[in-house]
Amino acid sequence: MYKKNIKPGLTNENGRKQVEFSTFVHRRWDLPAGTKILWVMSDEKWWHGLVPRSNAKACVELGIYREAYSVHHKSHIAKVMGHATVGYLFDDHPENGGEGFLIGLHRAQAVKIAQRTQRFGKQDPVTKKWMYKDQPIKYNRGDCIMVDCCVTGSDQGTATNPKFPLKDLWKHALLPCLDEMVAAGGPCAGAKVIFQEDNAGPHVEGDYRSWMMQEFKDRDWMVALQAPQGLM
Repeated sequence: MYKKNIKPGLTNENGRKQVEFSTFVHRRWDLPAGTKILWVMSDEKWWHGLVPRSNAKACVELGIYREAYSVHHKSHIAKVMGHATVGYLFDDHPENGGEGFLIGLHRAQAVKIAQRTQRFGKQDPVTKKWMYKDQPIKYNRGDCIMVDCCVTGSDQGTATNPKFPLKDLWKHALLPCLDEMVAAGGPCAGAKVIFQEDNAGPHVEGDYRSWMMQEFKDRDWMVALQAPQGLM
């Protein structure tokens, strides 16, 4: 009897990059001994409001019957994308213990300009049809509305099709937060920030990546993208 291992489906080139990246991390990014490090990671994740179970069980003999969900699509959020950023502070080696921080958890939203006046709906109890005439106004043409949208590197989109650019998120929220954390009197005072994220499209978009590299260089911090198909 033995336990099977999982072999990642990597090309030879990506396998080599995985080894190089892992070795680089184990060498503590070649930083001098004693350097206090704040290891920061970011990624986008979907939050699903309702996920049908794939392993549901039923047994009529025990009184456990099959069930089905009932959801109205107009009153239920199917899924929401969020961007999470966490940090791990340590002095010697991450495996010797440290302190974790939630740096940011942001919903991927942006402002959309309403193109027409929209009213609240009311359902007729008999015909079940929705009526909007003479109902209260939900928003007027030209109003700003917060909507869920796609994550991009630096593209802000348009007034009718907004985007959630990571560049703006870092510029106005995450970088100021990290500056305060590592400043004198902060919870991570004097720490060197090492930032890691995967190679998803928005993360390697040209304008966002070059801007991030310059901002981190100005602060004497480091950006270390993980190898392709990384599992960290």
